[in-house]
Amino acid sequence: MTTKKSFTKLIICLLLILALFPIGYATTVYAADDDKEEIEFSIEDLINQNGEGSENSQELTSGLGLNMGFESGSTEGWTIPTFAETEIIQVGVADFTDPDGAFAYGDGMINYTTIGTDGTDGNRFGLLFLLNDSGIAGIESPEITIPAHAYYVLTFNVKVAELGNSGTNYGINAKLIDQATGDIVAMDAIKTESEDYVTYAFLIQGNEFSETKVKLQLLFGNAVETDGVTTKSNQIGYAAVDTLRLFSVTYEQFSNLTEDDNGQQASYLTQNSNYVFIDNGYFNVTENQNWNLNNYTALSDLRPLNWSQSQAGGETDWGIINTNKTIFETIIKNLGLSATNPNNADGSSIENSNNNVLMLSNQNGYQTITCSEIVLTKNKYYEIQFKFNTQANQDQTNPISFYIIDSDDRTIYSKENVFSYVEYSSDSNEWATFHAFIKVDGTDKKVNFIIEFGTEESPTTGVAFIDDVRLITKSSASSVFVNNEENKYVLKAEEGQTETSYLPTGAVTFDDLLNLDQTAAINRDLVAFSYDIPEETTPEDPDDNGNEDTPSADPSIAWYIVPSILLAVALIAGIVLYYVKKIKIKKPSKKSKNQYDRNKTLNKQVEKREREQKALEKQNLDAQLEQVRSEISALEEEYEGSKKAKTHMKDLKVYLAKRQKLQNKEAKILEQIEKLSK
Repeated sequence: MTTKKSFTKLIICLLLILALFPIGYATTVYAADDDKEEIEFSIEDLINQNGEGSENSQELTSGLGLNMGFESGSTEGWTIPTFAETEIIQVGVADFTDPDGAFAYGDGMINYTTIGTDGTDGNRFGLLFLLNDSGIAGIESPEITIPAHAYYVLTFNVKVAELGNSGTNYGINAKLIDQATGDIVAMDAIKTESEDYVTYAFLIQGNEFSETKVKLQLLFGNAVETDGVTTKSNQIGYAAVDTLRLFSVTYEQFSNLTEDDNGQQASYLTQNSNYVFIDNGYFNVTENQNWNLNNYTALSDLRPLNWSQSQAGGETDWGIINTNKTIFETIIKNLGLSATNPNNADGSSIENSNNNVLMLSNQNGYQTITCSEIVLTKNKYYEIQFKFNTQANQDQTNPISFYIIDSDDRTIYSKENVFSYVEYSSDSNEWATFHAFIKVDGTDKKVNFIIEFGTEESPTTGVAFIDDVRLITKSSASSVFVNNEENKYVLKAEEGQTETSYLPTGAVTFDDLLNLDQTAAINRDLVAFSYDIPEETTPEDPDDNGNEDTPSADPSIAWYIVPSILLAVALIAGIVLYYVKKIKIKKPSKKSKNQYDRNKTLNKQVEKREREQKALEKQNLDAQLEQVRSEISALEEEYEGSKKAKTHMKDLKVYLAKRQKLQNKEAKILEQIEKLSK
C-alpha cells in the first residue's frame, strides 16, 4: 500500500513538472542567423533622423564653415599630412557623376561613375585616393573644435574599390588627432572591398574642463611616426571618401552608438572621472547637454552622470558648474542666479585652474541627490569622504544633510541641517570635509550616498556645492585615520568619568573611532560604523492605540530575529511531535469491547468543539495575516512609486516606522498561528 501511494505521488509530481515547464523541456527554438538583435540606436539612425527638413536637427556641419562635402570641387582647407622622410601622395577631388571622367589605373582607364556617389542628395564630388604604385596617399582636415562636456559624432562615408597589394592590404586608416597633445585615436583599418559606400564614425567625448581642437587624418595605406622615425605600410589601389558630417548627441545616444561596430570612441577627458569605487565622484562627466553647448541657460544642461535627483519640489535646479573665475561668472550671469564662487576645496587658484563641482540651487524648494550604488567588500575597512560648501545668506535658510544608507534601509551615517562654516558671517565661504569610516562584516554590502537640500516641510533658499566624493579602502584597522587636531574630537564618557577625553593625535585605530561621542557637535565631521556590532535599541513612543510594542532603533535587525525564533520553535515542535507519534504507549483496558464509554463520547464532543474553535481562530488569524501583508505591500508600493529610490529622509523614516509596526503585527500573528498548529 505504501509503495502504491509513493508511486502515485511520484506520478503527480512528474505531471506537475510537465504542466509547469512544457516549453523548457519540450521544445527549443533557435533564431535564424540573419535575425541578430539590432542595436537600439545606430549611426544610420542618427543620420536618417537628421535629414533635410528634420526638426530639432542635431547636425552641426553647416555651422563649422569647413569644406566637409567637397562640393566646391576642391580640397580647400584640407592639407597633406607630413611624416619624417616619407612622401605622402596628394588626394584629389573627383566628380563621381561625370560619365566622361576617368582615371588611369593599371593598364586601363576607370570611369568615375564606376565608383559613383554615396547617394547623398545633390552630391557630386568626393575624395579619390589613387595609388598606381606602392605608396601612401593621405589628407588632413581643418581643425574641428569640440566643446567641453560635448558628445559629438563625426561621420564619413568610405568605399574601398580596389586593393592591389599582392600581400597584406592596409586599406583606409582614419585617425583623430588632438592638436594640443598630438594624441591619436585610430580606427581599425578599413580594408574590405565593397560595392557600396559604408558609413563610419568617431564618437567624440569632450574634455571635462575646456574645448579641444582636433583634426581628422585619412590615409590610404598607413604611416606612424615615433621619435622622428616613420613606420610605413604601403598600398596599391583606389578608394573614395565623402560627406563628412558632425552631430551633437545626448549621452544616451552616445552610449548606444558605442555598440555600433562602425564607430570608434575618442575620449578627450584628461583626468580620472571616477574616484575609487564611486562613479563620477569628481563631477566631471555629464549625461546630457543642449544641442548647442553655447546655449547654457540652466544647471540642468549639464547633469552629472551616475547621479540622480530622486525628489524635488518648489523651484530647484542642479548640475555641474566650473569654478574657473571666468567660466563661473559667465554661467552664473546666464543662469540669472546669485551665488559666490565657492573657490576650490584644495585652495588652488580659480584664476587659471579648472574644477567641476556639483551645484544645488533652491528657491523655496527642496531636492534629494543620490549617487549610484557603492559596493563594500566583506571583511574590509572603508572611508567615505566628501566635501561641501553652503553659501552664507542672511536668513540662514540653506543647511544641507548627508546620509549613507545600505540596502537594508539602515542609515549608517547621518548629518542633518549642517553648514560648512562653523560660525556664520556675511562672507562665509568655506569647504568642509566629512569622513565616514565603515567596517564590513562577513557579507558584501551595498550603500548609497545621499545629499538632501531642504525638505518638503522645510524648503530652503540658496545654493550649495558638493565635490570630491570618494571611497578609500583601508589596509589595516590599526591606522584608518590621521588626527591632526589636539583635544578636538570628544570620546564617550565612561561611567563615573568627570573629565572630557579626546581622540589621540596621529594615527588612530578603527576602535578609537567607535568610541567617538556622536552627540558632540564638534564630532560633526567624523563618524565610524561597524556592521558586526548590533546597534543599541531604544523604545519608541507608544502607538496611536497606546500600545508599546514598537520597533527597535534598528528595524531591520528585529525583522531578521523574529522569523529565526519562529523557525526554531517550529522545528523543535515538529521533532517532538514526530517522536511522540513514534512512541506507542499501550495502556491496559478495563472495559470490554462492547461496553459503552460515556466519557469517550463526551471527550469526542469536546475535541470536536475545540477543533471547530481552533479552525475559526485560524481562519480569523489568516484573514488578519492577509490584511497585514496587504498593508505592507501597499505601503512598499506607495513608497517605491513616489520615491523610486532612497529619497527624502523624513519620508523614509516615517515609511520605515510604519513598515516595522506592520511587520511586528505580522510576526505576532504568525506566532499565534504556530501555537494553534501544535
